[in-house]
Amino acid sequence: MSTFTPNGRKQFITEFCLKPAFVNLVLSAAAGWMVYRSTAVVPFWGEQGIAADLVITTFIVAVLTYPITRGLVRAQLRTGRLRPFTRSELRDPLRLFPKHVLFRSLFLALGSVLFLAAPVVLAGSLLRIEAAGFIPFLPLKAAFAAAVAAITGPLSAVSALVDATAEGQQAPI
Repeated sequence: MSTFTPNGRKQFITEFCLKPAFVNLVLSAAAGWMVYRSTAVVPFWGEQGIAADLVITTFIVAVLTYPITRGLVRAQLRTGRLRPFTRSELRDPLRLFPKHVLFRSLFLALGSVLFLAAPVVLAGSLLRIEAAGFIPFLPLKAAFAAAVAAITGPLSAVSALVDATAEGQQAPI
């Protein structure tokens, strides 16, 4: 049975894209409210600036995504909710990732900072954004964290699924 049947695709997107995005939306909004609630205007640069917040948020979301997702993938394989790849499907697009969980998490986090946060910070710099009010900043911070989770979640899940398949982990019959 293929891992990605129509129902399997729906489950995969729900479990590893939509749910992490929602959780990170809520967590990032809560964290942003706690850190910035007494600030009327959030500067773009600086220790508690928008640029630093985007980079830190991206790193934290991405570095935590792989170990959490790896555990979820393995649990779903054990219970049969997720099927391993078949040998014909086993093309690891992430074969350049380090094998160790910590190093893979750091690799994903650094890549996310480079390819997700850095372009947004660069765009803000080029557009000469100096600051944003707290009210517009908070939903943008939360949405950005959700987007990072929606991108890194499926990458992490596919990587964990490829590892589990390569290790021979099978779903119960």
